[in-house]
Amino acid sequence: MTYEFWFYTDFEEGTECDFGITQEGVDGEVSLFDVQFGDVWICSGQSNMGWTMNGIFNADEELDRLANEFPNFRLMKVKLMTSDTPQDDLMDEDFGIWATTADRNYARSFSAVCLLTASYMAEILGKDKPFGLIHTAWGGTRIEPWFYNQQECDIDDNVDENNPQQSNKYLYNAMIHPLVRSGIKGAMWYQGESNAGWNRDKYQCAIKQLISDWKMEFQHYGTLADPDHMPFGFVQLSTIFQDQNPGTPVIRWHQTADFGYVPNEILPVS
Repeated sequence: MTYEFWFYTDFEEGTECDFGITQEGVDGEVSLFDVQFGDVWICSGQSNMGWTMNGIFNADEELDRLANEFPNFRLMKVKLMTSDTPQDDLMDEDFGIWATTADRNYARSFSAVCLLTASYMAEILGKDKPFGLIHTAWGGTRIEPWFYNQQECDIDDNVDENNPQQSNKYLYNAMIHPLVRSGIKGAMWYQGESNAGWNRDKYQCAIKQLISDWKMEFQHYGTLADPDHMPFGFVQLSTIFQDQNPGTPVIRWHQTADFGYVPNEILPVS
């Protein structure tokens, strides 16, 4: 098996880069084009993170801006899937395909929080910096399906045959574990309402364990951009619906490990 790497660039800021990889094997040749070198972020949670660009007030204006100012962004959506065992690959071959911000239909159905947060970071780091964004979120889901080490938080086993997306570990198995061989910079998380009435008092432990589980898995496969750190950003829940759901303020507090601020000694968020 042989590999050939080819590129055209002088690596000066603002110049175009065309980099490709060709692999030859017994079954033939495979070439990858438009290869980018930058930061990859996982964006996950429930409907807060799943809320798409199409739903924001100035969608067309923002989509135009993103396409014009951030042509080096690459977007990928993970299909809604569940599994009772960890999967090594995404379970639908139609997904796992990268798109650009110029693909309006794809960008329109992409996570607004993920894409707009990345554009804010790129304003600081440089608009030419490539970003890979992975949208893997499922509306209405609790935190328990998204991580695997439940015993650390004394969480009872839960398998919901009617709603498998609420079963412990099932979303981690199907929508996170297939990504652990991908090189990533960090993660963004937006979730919590669905736990306001379910294992509410264990959320402090659950969010800490989710971060630990994800970091441990990516470290195990050696795919963190920084082997010692995995930046983990999250959005604290709004107070807008706290009258209808009295558990929301409790989750807001537990999201900070009961400190009221982050980073702290329990949630270093890195």
